[in-house]
Amino acid sequence: MNYAKKVLSGTVSVFVISLLAAFLGYFVRLVLARGLAKDDYGIFYAVFSLFSLLLMFTNFGQTLAITKFIPDYLHKKDYSGVKSVIVTGFLIQFIFSTLIGFLTIIFSDQIAVHLFHASSASIVIKMLGGMFILMPLENVFMYSFQGFQKMLYYSGVVLVRMLIISILILIFFWLGLGLESPSLAYLVVYLIIPIVCFPFFIKTFPEFFKAKLAISIKLVKKMLRFGIPVMIGAFGFVLMTYTDTIILTYYRTMGEVALYQVASPTARVAMYLSYALAAVFLPLSAELWAKGEKKKLKTAMDLLYRYSFMAVIPLALMMILFPELILKILFGPQYTEAALAMQILSLGTIFYTIAHININVLSGIGKPKESTKILLFAAIFNLIANMIFIPYYGILGAALSTLASWIIILFFTLYHIRSYIQSSAPWKEWILNIIAGAGFVLVVSLLKNLLVMNIWAELIISVGAASVAYLLLIILFRLITKEDVNFFMYSIGQKPFFNKQGQDKV
Repeated sequence: MNYAKKVLSGTVSVFVISLLAAFLGYFVRLVLARGLAKDDYGIFYAVFSLFSLLLMFTNFGQTLAITKFIPDYLHKKDYSGVKSVIVTGFLIQFIFSTLIGFLTIIFSDQIAVHLFHASSASIVIKMLGGMFILMPLENVFMYSFQGFQKMLYYSGVVLVRMLIISILILIFFWLGLGLESPSLAYLVVYLIIPIVCFPFFIKTFPEFFKAKLAISIKLVKKMLRFGIPVMIGAFGFVLMTYTDTIILTYYRTMGEVALYQVASPTARVAMYLSYALAAVFLPLSAELWAKGEKKKLKTAMDLLYRYSFMAVIPLALMMILFPELILKILFGPQYTEAALAMQILSLGTIFYTIAHININVLSGIGKPKESTKILLFAAIFNLIANMIFIPYYGILGAALSTLASWIIILFFTLYHIRSYIQSSAPWKEWILNIIAGAGFVLVVSLLKNLLVMNIWAELIISVGAASVAYLLLIILFRLITKEDVNFFMYSIGQKPFFNKQGQDKV
């Protein structure tokens, strides 16, 4: 099997579709930022962050359990096992999401007043509580697609979801619903997505209706044994991702929450490549590990370390160099105050790109406890740092805490990957890559000072010239080998570009 082609085609599909979904996501945020008052924008995303935090208490790691165990059973051609894993994972999620969703709806008025200090948050809580109950319906299809390594379907779920949300929000704003518009859109979309996904699921797994369903205590224990450590790890990840918003909500103003909710997702755009790689590599690493193909797994990790780092630096540096311009274009001049926080988070994405891949690989090879310990430790550190710094420094304190947490995750996951797969971090190549990145920054800085013209022309010329300089430095530092070029040609089904005996660097 051409695993290289599998990784490349899957990554490209997920990356491109994820970027399209991200574009729609930013369109949604842009519409909300301009269509809602600043405090209402903050209220919606503060409530949304609360439900994102609660999600870990319903998932129990079952999305990753589905993704992990489907390849295991498919390898044995046990279709009954595949069906049982999917149904068991769904039921575990649905029971707990229903319980928590109804509780938040019942106590929505009290939560709105005591946590968000705004009675208008109550209707948002009620609607997102309904969304929360329905979310497992989407999850079971989406992560089944990932387990079957149907990455086009997997990534397409998010794209379709964001497309429907965008359309619904525009319709609801046109009808004059105001703050209820995004909440109602998120509720309705989770009714539509399962209907859209079902025919693709049956096409992917036509044995679903024929295969015997065998839900057993043994299977539930197996999935929970895998899933609970993942859930604890997800708890750590969610703490790092959403507690900064919750703590900002409690200690600071809704205006600062709104600023952070444009800085954080914008900076995370630089991580879409790592999300795509991790999404593809989780089920693939599970398959390679199950087959005992450790040498191939090590080769893949070595390539991922070098090229994911190489790819993320230019995008992260663009976020660092042009934060005010990016925020002004996307959200308007009132959000440019978030520029420094965005720069700090953009720097952090360089570290978290590798860390995120490592976390998913550890889960894929059946070592979720290790990634859980790391995420939990980093999350506790992040929570303490947020409690200390946010009351005094606001969004800057939140951004710095997140940056430090991502660095912690990177170093600990590198240690464990080296222990299990014998793949070491290419420190020399990374340092040379950072120097090449410094060249990118230098060229942009020089041209920004020299050029006096339209801002768009200046941006295109400076970034274009800097990208050429970055590529030339990468070649000069011999960070790309002939073997790598040949490997890429093989991945796309073409003949080697260089002589197979060539061992020199480009």
